[in-house]
This record gives sequence, structure tokens and C-alpha cells, in this order.
Amino acid sequence: MELELSEELQQMHSKLLGDLGELQAMLLRADPDMPNYLKMIHTDLAQYPELVHILTDEECNKIYAALMQQSQVQIAVKESKTKTPKAAGIKKADKGLLADGSSVADLL
Repeated sequence: MELELSEELQQMHSKLLGDLGELQAMLLRADPDMPNYLKMIHTDLAQYPELVHILTDEECNKIYAALMQQSQVQIAVKESKTKTPKAAGIKKADKGLLADGSSVADLL
């Protein structure tokens, strides 16, 4: 489904696509002016929030990659701490016993 965009929005979309191409080039060469360019893109997106909705995932990923490089932030997945059966209170769950030695049937 093709969205109908105003002339002004079409021009801003074209400008943004050009900016994203330049941003990707800056990212590859680690350009020191990249923070200013990101700020300019942010200002355009804040002024025309409709543009955010018509960007493809690939285009959004270019902005994301530049932001991550600029901020030097890495997203880490937190490792889950699995409880041992004893710590979880299932010491002998296969026999229907709780950690305190009482039976599950006793609770019923």
C-alpha cells in the first residue's frame, strides 16, 4: 500500500534518504563530524515525525548503527540465573516431595 505524501514531505523524505547514505559513508570512515550529522537527522525526524513511519528497517538500522558507534554503547543480553532444583525448592520433585521433606499429597 503506497502512502500519499505531501510535496513537502516527499522532499524531506528524499533529503533524509540522501542523509542516510551520507551517514553510512561517515560510519564506514569513522568521520568525526558524524555526531553533528546525527543531530541534523534527529532534528529533521523531530520536525517531520511522519518520516519515521515510512522508513524501512534497513534505513532505521543505518541510524541505529551510527548511534551505537557514536555512543559506544553495546547491548548485552543478561544471562539468566537458573536455580538448581534444590534452591528452587524441588529437591525431590520426581518423588512428589518438597524441599522440607513433606509430600505434595500432604498439602492437598
